[in-house]
Amino acid sequence: MALRLDFLGGFKLDGEAVGPQVLGRKTIGALAALALSPDGVLTRSALAGLLWSDRSEEQARDSLRQALASLRRAVASHAPSPIEADRDQITLRLDRCAIDLHLFQTRAGETGRDGKAEAATLYRGPLLDGLSINDAAFQDWLTRERSRIDTLAVSTLEWLLFSSDADPAGDDYLAWSDSLARIDDLSEPAARARMLHFGAHNESGKAAREYERLKAALREDLNVSPSRETTRIFETVTASQDAPIPDRSRSAPVTPIVMSANPANTGIAHAINSSADHPRIAVLPLRNLSGNPDENFFVDGVTEDIIVSLSSFRAIRVISSQSSFGFRASVPEPVSVARTLNASYLVSGSLRRSPERVRINVELIAGDTGENVWATRFDRELKDIFDIQESISRSIVTVVVGQIERTAVAQQRRKATDDLSAYELVLRGNEKLHQVRWHDNIQARDFYRSALTLDPQFARAHAGMALAAFDAVFMGWDTDELLPDGVGHAVRAAELDPIDGHAQLALGMLKLLQGDYAAAEFHLQSAHRLNESDADIMIYFAIFLIYNGEPETALRWIDEAVALNPLHPEYYFTVKGTAHVGAGEYDAALDAYSRRGEHDRLVLAYMAVAASLTDRLEEKNALLAELRQSDAALPQEGKRLSTVLLDEIQLYRHGRDRDKLTATFSSLGLLVKNVSH
Repeated sequence: MALRLDFLGGFKLDGEAVGPQVLGRKTIGALAALALSPDGVLTRSALAGLLWSDRSEEQARDSLRQALASLRRAVASHAPSPIEADRDQITLRLDRCAIDLHLFQTRAGETGRDGKAEAATLYRGPLLDGLSINDAAFQDWLTRERSRIDTLAVSTLEWLLFSSDADPAGDDYLAWSDSLARIDDLSEPAARARMLHFGAHNESGKAAREYERLKAALREDLNVSPSRETTRIFETVTASQDAPIPDRSRSAPVTPIVMSANPANTGIAHAINSSADHPRIAVLPLRNLSGNPDENFFVDGVTEDIIVSLSSFRAIRVISSQSSFGFRASVPEPVSVARTLNASYLVSGSLRRSPERVRINVELIAGDTGENVWATRFDRELKDIFDIQESISRSIVTVVVGQIERTAVAQQRRKATDDLSAYELVLRGNEKLHQVRWHDNIQARDFYRSALTLDPQFARAHAGMALAAFDAVFMGWDTDELLPDGVGHAVRAAELDPIDGHAQLALGMLKLLQGDYAAAEFHLQSAHRLNESDADIMIYFAIFLIYNGEPETALRWIDEAVALNPLHPEYYFTVKGTAHVGAGEYDAALDAYSRRGEHDRLVLAYMAVAASLTDRLEEKNALLAELRQSDAALPQEGKRLSTVLLDEIQLYRHGRDRDKLTATFSSLGLLVKNVSH
């Protein structure tokens, strides 16, 4: 018989509530972490670090062994055992368990009412409700997972309450609205549903009290009033007992209307937790209908510009282009794509370009149903391409959010350039820059330089030059003499376009290379404020945090970046591995690094450090041999490995980090004194 595990609401084992006094708080936490891990598998070091992050590695592993022994005793009646463990990892055999979390997520992802209704029944409350563990790493994980699951519950409940065949008079309808209110007592959708239910039963007094309750709560907590839609439903329901109930499909909310009273808050907690409060949009690559594969760069560039423009609006979150472009070759069924990307909506379309004109067809698709929400066609002169991109972005935001302030739209408007040739050169430069290779970096700078020859005021060409300069110096491909030129381009980009997040990003990373940590953090925070959906900005900020001595915080930013960009480029694994090295989690570091196909010299050096500190001698020796070969193959203008490592050490803000790396690199024979180049 399968082991039954319930995590939604209080923890239950085989249908019986099991308190922490019986099984232990951290044992329950370990079981939940295994249940939510891919395939039910976690390494011992990862699980120990999640629950005993404040202890030494030896103490943490010993505590984990005790928790496993307790867990095995609790499930001893189930044979074969659902818990398996070896020297390196622990497995919860999902095929031997019935887990409410898994069934909830499966049913919530179905398109039919029956499946979603079952999911609503399964959601009995927050993940591990009432369980608190005194460990910062676990609490961060639990907060993140609760937010993710609660967000799915909210979308499921709102679908049930506001789909076209919903019945406000039904008993389930009121129960669902109550569940929604328990997740968020300021939820306007929950209040709307309650008023619709009371109106269906001719109970206008209860509807009025519900509206006044919400109005008072919003005023007290957020100093805002109910939205126009909520007020409209209240007025319609209470105006007359004979008045028809409003069309529910029109009143269906697509995002919580109540926003933070201080949306400009840029603290780390806000940055990590805010994305769950907004609908997520994935812009799939536009299909090239021009009949010429050489036009792909232009079509992809237009798609990326739509993503950038959408990302400027705070009321939505936009999935990174790298993840969206993972569906370039073949596009599966929309609901499947949305589930893979964790997207509320998909934007799909096509582009056809002639010498003088461009035609773009675009449609907005609901991620949960696959239904077309909105579609339009733009057939304009080619010179109007920037106006078309802005029109597409504004229309999508208007449809999804319902309304946006006119001033917000005006602030997002940007005229990139009047020279289409300069625009194409920047797109080609971006294509090369994204390859993160030495010769591609040189070509990218050539493209940007040519664009600036055509239009010296083109902010994005200046930003591209700045980012290329950062990559060249950071990777050791070029000397530090390139830094002042890069800073100059970044400053000029920010002057020409104050709302370009990548100009601020380039400034921040170049300031880091110059050792100005305060300025680096300021510009990186500014970049994130300007584009809160940009996963690459989050990753670069994580890089800064590593050098600033905050690797644990960096890992949280990396997790958020991965959530926005699930099909991310491989260098995300590199950054994660280096963050784990900084946190002293060397097994986790090697695991992250191993998920990337190719490694540059700096990463190979970090991998050798991690292998050395985990006594993987054969792996360490192989890495050192590969390092020597890689260094010998470097172009003449590049820096030798020892110089790169000395530069790397100096990037760390705190002496303790610099001393530790110096000792470790030296012990591996990687640092050589008096290296001139």
